[in-house]
Amino acid sequence: MSLAALLTMGSVLLSRVLGLVREGLLASRLGTGLEADAYAVAFMLPDLLNTLLAGGFLSISFLPLFNRAASDEGTEASERFLGGVQMAMGGLGAVGIALLWIFAETAVRRMQPDLALRADLGNPAAVAMLAKSTELARILLPGQIAFLLAGAWNGAQYARKRFLYPALAPLVYNCGILAGGWFLAPWMGAKGFAWGVLGGALGGHLLLQGFGAWRAGIRTRIPLESDLPRLKAFAWRTLPLMLGLTLGFSSEFLLRRMAGALGTGAVAEVSYAFRLTMVLVAFFGQAAGVASYPYLVELAVAGKARELNELLTGSIVRLFAYLLPACTLSIAMAPEMVALAFQRGQFSSHATSVVSLLFRVQVLCVLPWCIQIVFARAFYARGRFWSTAALGTALVAVSWPLWNLLTLLWGKSGASAGLVLLVALEAVGFVVFWKRTYPGEFSIGPVLAKARLSLFLALAAGAVAYAAHFLPLPALLRLCLGFGAGGSLYLSAGLGLGLEELDPVRQKLSNLLGRARRA
Repeated sequence: MSLAALLTMGSVLLSRVLGLVREGLLASRLGTGLEADAYAVAFMLPDLLNTLLAGGFLSISFLPLFNRAASDEGTEASERFLGGVQMAMGGLGAVGIALLWIFAETAVRRMQPDLALRADLGNPAAVAMLAKSTELARILLPGQIAFLLAGAWNGAQYARKRFLYPALAPLVYNCGILAGGWFLAPWMGAKGFAWGVLGGALGGHLLLQGFGAWRAGIRTRIPLESDLPRLKAFAWRTLPLMLGLTLGFSSEFLLRRMAGALGTGAVAEVSYAFRLTMVLVAFFGQAAGVASYPYLVELAVAGKARELNELLTGSIVRLFAYLLPACTLSIAMAPEMVALAFQRGQFSSHATSVVSLLFRVQVLCVLPWCIQIVFARAFYARGRFWSTAALGTALVAVSWPLWNLLTLLWGKSGASAGLVLLVALEAVGFVVFWKRTYPGEFSIGPVLAKARLSLFLALAAGAVAYAAHFLPLPALLRLCLGFGAGGSLYLSAGLGLGLEELDPVRQKLSNLLGRARRA
C-alpha cells in the first residue's frame, strides 16, 4: 500500500504541478474577463453528466464486484463483467452527451439563472458569456465518454494492483490542455483550451487506460445472461453515486453557481483560488483515498474490523500531521503563491490580491475535505453506498441555503466561506455517522491528542513564514524562505516533541544526506 500511495502521490503532485502551469497559462491568456468566466461555466455541463453517471466513482462500485467475479468464477467472468459495465455506461454516456449537446444553452441557463436573467434583460456581457459558455460546453461534452469507459478499466487495473497507467492519466490529460492553450488559444481564445481538454481526455483516459488494461492482461468480453445478477448488483451500488450529491461535484458546481451572480470576473476569480486549494486536497486526500481503497476493501471483505480501523486512524492522524502546517504556510504565503502561479499576461496584480484573499479562505477546507475522502472510501469498502450517498446529499441540502446567504452578505469572500462550511459539515457528518454505524471501532481521542500538537506547531510555523512576506525580495525568494523557515521549524520541533508521523520525512532526509556524503 505504501508503494501504491507513493506512486499515486507522485502522480498527483506532478499532475497538480502541471495543473498549476495550465492555470497559469489560462490566466495569462484569458485573465479574469468574460472568456475566463465562460470557460469555467462551460465545465458545469460535462461535470453534471459525469456526476449523473458516477464517472468519477465507477472504480469504487466496480472493483469489489470485479474481484468477486474473478475469485468465484475465474478471469473470463470478471472480463465479461467489465464488458457489460462498459457497454451500459458507454451507452448511457452517449445518450447523455447527445441530449446535453442539443440543449446546451437551456442547460447553462438552468445552472446559471442569474446569468440567464441578465442576458434576457439585454446585458451585452451576459449575452456574450451565455453564447460563449454554450459553445465551449459543446466542445467539452464528448470527452466524458473517455472518463466513463476509463473508469471501469481503472477499477480492473486497481484490482490487479496496477497503478501506473491510471496514475499517468491526469498527466496526459493536463498535457493535452497545455498544448491546446499554448498552440491554439493565441488565435482561438478559450476554444483552444477546450479542444485541448477534449484531446487530453481521449488520449490520457480512453486510449492510455485501454492500453494499460491490455498490458495488465485484462480483456473486455461480451457479457452472457448468467452475468446479469452481477451487473444488477453493480447498478444497485452505482445508482446512489449517480443520484447523490457528492462533495467533489457539489463544491465546485455550487461555487461557480454562487459566483455567477456576482458579475463578470467573479467565477474566474473563485475558480483560480479553488484550483490552488485543490492542489493540497488532491495531493493528500485523493492520493490517500485511491491508494488505500483496494486494501480497505480486502479488510472489509475479510471482516478484519480492527485492522481496518487502525488503517483509518493512522490515515487521519497523518492528515493532521502534514496538512495543518501545509495550510498555515499556504495562508501565510498566499500572495506569493498566487503571483507565481497566475500573475502574468492578462492576470493583473489587482487580480492577485483578490484571488489571494479568496485562497486564504478556501484553504481552510483542505483538512476536512481530506478527512471526508478517507471516511467515504471506508464506507464504500464496507458496501454502504446508499447511506453514504444519502448523508452527503442531505449535508449539501443543508449547506446550500446557508452558502447562498453568505454569498449575499459578503460576495466572493462569502462564496468561498460557503465552500468551507459545506466541507466542514461533510467531514463532521461522516465521522459522526461512522461512529454511530460502527460504535467502538474508531476512537477520536488519540487523533485529537496528536492534532493539538500539530496545530500548535503549525501556527508557529505559519507565523515564521508570514514574517518572510514583508521582506523586500522577489516573490519566489520570499516563498522559498517562508516555506523553508516555517517547514524547518515544524519538522524539527515535531520530531523533538515525539510526532512520529514525521519519521518518514526524517528518514528520507537522512538517506539524502547519506547519499550526498558518499558522493
